[in-house]
Amino acid sequence: MNHNGTYILIAYNAKKRVRQVGALGYVTFKKGWYAYVGSAMGKNGFNTRVGRHIKPHKKMRWHIDYLQLPVRHVWISDFGKAVECQWAKLLLKLSDDRIHGFGCSDCCCASHLLYFSSRERMAAAFETFRKTRRYVNKPYQMKRPPGCGSNKMPSMIQWVPQGTVRHK
Repeated sequence: MNHNGTYILIAYNAKKRVRQVGALGYVTFKKGWYAYVGSAMGKNGFNTRVGRHIKPHKKMRWHIDYLQLPVRHVWISDFGKAVECQWAKLLLKLSDDRIHGFGCSDCCCASHLLYFSSRERMAAAFETFRKTRRYVNKPYQMKRPPGCGSNKMPSMIQWVPQGTVRHK
């Protein structure tokens, strides 16, 4: 399996909060569900990038680090290409809102952090997303990052196998 590709981190925010997010300044995060779309294209791919994101204590480097919410689910593609912009644009059409400029300082997307007001709204959006054949339900075994006990892992890790994505 290729360990490079695109991932979606899903987190729940239990109450409205304001956080300083690097150069974006102060950002208000509404109560609800958030989906962050990113890519892992380095030497260690998903194990390093996603593992870092789910660690509770880390140096603030990327916009997603400032959100500081526990990751509930991770969706992973392993086709070795970063298709985060395509995924973010598709999810943006299905989401209730977005955090403008979040996670997309290196591209021209509106945002890579999408907001869903309820679990049901998020589930419906991801069901539509799944039906585009950019996602299938198959487990991916990620190595546990150092410093994370068993209760720190997301409850669902799924991946998109190579060859299931239609590229335009």
